[in-house]
Amino acid sequence: MNLFIGLDISQKKTAVCVVDATGTKICQASIDTSPQATYDYLLEKGLEHSRIGMETGPLAVWLYHGLRAFGLKIDCIHARHVRAGLDDAAQ
Repeated sequence: MNLFIGLDISQKKTAVCVVDATGTKICQASIDTSPQATYDYLLEKGLEHSRIGMETGPLAVWLYHGLRAFGLKIDCIHARHVRAGLDDAAQ
């Protein structure tokens, strides 16, 4: 089953939401904001091979490179660019 992970990052905590290919929520959690805590959570849940998306922000570079160092497949996206693409596709 293809699962996708979204990370909503803040200074102390990161919200994790896992959805399947249809967008159905599989699970969600709040974890400490760090590459190690994120990796540990994903490994514990068996999600280390899933695609991960996170929004740009003040902690994005640090977290992105930390997660890539663990071999995770992560994309850093800019919400306005995604929204613009969705608006264009709808027209």
